[in-house]
Amino acid sequence: MPGRDLTGSETLDPDYEAPRPLVGLNPLHLLWVLCGGAIGTFARQGAESLYPSTSQGFGETVLVINALGCLLIGVLIGAFFRSPTTRVGLRLFLVTGILGGWTTYGGVTVIFLTLSHDGKIWNGLAVWIMTLVSNIGFAALGLFAGRRLSRTEEAS
Repeated sequence: MPGRDLTGSETLDPDYEAPRPLVGLNPLHLLWVLCGGAIGTFARQGAESLYPSTSQGFGETVLVINALGCLLIGVLIGAFFRSPTTRVGLRLFLVTGILGGWTTYGGVTVIFLTLSHDGKIWNGLAVWIMTLVSNIGFAALGLFAGRRLSRTEEAS
């Protein structure tokens, strides 16, 4: 029995299997994430430039950026992106792109490494723990608020 190519046509080589396209990979979706990510990253860099961290390597600006981003992710998911009628492109642009670019665990890692290099490894670990706990908390709070907002809009 002959093999099949990407178009489904038979090939001369019976062992030939056409490579499968990546499932779910939509170039337009990638473009939404790329554009949103550029905006979010630019905004984060702007915020870090306008409000540089004041303490020695602690990175409070990055902590606030991450907490705010997680809160907004929770609100958006809870209020607008629970419904299957919501456009995937908009969610990818806002949540994955803009807020994914806005938040940064890489920045927290740099803070940890800087503090560790300065002999303050426990401070660095405290920053990581504080980041994880607060971001999960802010995301949960945002999700709760977003769901409440969604129910309020449905009732009116």
